[in-house]
Amino acid sequence: MNLIEKKAWALSDELVARGVDKKYAIDPLTILAIIQVLIELVKLMQWCQKTPPSALQIARNPNIVQRWWLKRTALDKLGREMYNKIGNQVLDGVKTVAEKSTVDDMIVMYKEVE
Repeated sequence: MNLIEKKAWALSDELVARGVDKKYAIDPLTILAIIQVLIELVKLMQWCQKTPPSALQIARNPNIVQRWWLKRTALDKLGREMYNKIGNQVLDGVKTVAEKSTVDDMIVMYKEVE
């Protein structure tokens, strides 16, 4: 299991801790969608030529445009129905998982996406 998958499972655990029904939080399709959201986040950081430390800082505290992009990506990957059920928790969970991550984690995720 690569690091992005581990972070997706950590985000899933965070969803359960936030009170999301387990049938949604640990659903394999939800996990795949979360993986896709994380990959898109890392790709955006690479495209913007952000260094891993600055990318981690952005993931921890995104500005309004970055939050909009993250919401749009989550909506696209989760689908409208699932986004309406767990979208806000996923967005909050991304920030929580980023807060628990290190720069070394971001470097590894950059390499995994390449």
